[in-house]
Amino acid sequence: MVGTSGRMIVVAIGLALNFSQPRTALAWGDEGHEVIALVAQSFLEPDVRKRVTALLAADTDSLTAHDIAAEATWADKFRDANINGSRQKTRQWHFAI
Repeated sequence: MVGTSGRMIVVAIGLALNFSQPRTALAWGDEGHEVIALVAQSFLEPDVRKRVTALLAADTDSLTAHDIAAEATWADKFRDANINGSRQKTRQWHFAI
């Protein structure tokens, strides 16, 4: 029979092994950006929301639709399109290492 201290050692080793294994990122991609944009939009005052909507509607870029949720994905779309080397030029914009 294992005593309390023995169980704690087993648990500690198990936790250490679990946290030492590399994990894949569970990123949300476009959906995550869109959700955050919609949450942020919900906090805008009505007059500010109208101005933001007007600014986005005036956007002539064709990478995304011109609503706040779609525009929240613009940087990733620009990077992925690799327009004029945008992937290399913007690689430090999104992630902190």
